[in-house]
Amino acid sequence: MVGPGYKAVCDKYIQGGCDTISLLQEADIWLFGSDFVLDFPRPTRPNVVYIGGFRCKPAQPLSAELEEFVESAGEHGVIIMILDTFVNVLPDDMAEEIARVFAKMPQKVIWRNIGERPSTLGSNTLIVAWMPQKDPLGHPRTKVFVAHGGTNGAQEAIWTYRCNQLVSLQGNHGATATSSDTVACKCCGASKLEQHMHTRESLQTMSLSA
Repeated sequence: MVGPGYKAVCDKYIQGGCDTISLLQEADIWLFGSDFVLDFPRPTRPNVVYIGGFRCKPAQPLSAELEEFVESAGEHGVIIMILDTFVNVLPDDMAEEIARVFAKMPQKVIWRNIGERPSTLGSNTLIVAWMPQKDPLGHPRTKVFVAHGGTNGAQEAIWTYRCNQLVSLQGNHGATATSSDTVACKCCGASKLEQHMHTRESLQTMSLSA
């Protein structure tokens, strides 16, 4: 699926062109965007360097609009929901189920979603087209991060001590959730990152019970 895209990059930037397989096989060094304590035990070659968490930075102040919304949550706190950027729009039925569950929660919710506005959306939920992930995650009122299980999101959740609820979508998301289930994080000293895998069926169950 991604091969043609990389082939175009090779043709454009590498003299004489190349193919992605040979490029991978002949690489002098591999930089892995993970950390050894977050990965499955496996042997690695001497030219493999783990650099996971290098993008974890202290949160910056939120915009005035987001800050006002977050502070209005009070002691109940805020839930942040951001899914994979490759998933631009959720299926309508799934978005309706998620909105229905959020509407019955005491927390305020900030949800990154560019699809149709769900009819079940509650007054406690703010939909935004985009937001900087690390900044709301690092806010002291943020309680839960609902994400797709990407590597960066999992690492930032550990960095900011946030509970991470996962809706696994594709690729390595399930593996990221499994490997991060109970982990002592070297970068921040957190003893456990709480992760839960959700499927369409489990969302429907939550919707019925909420």
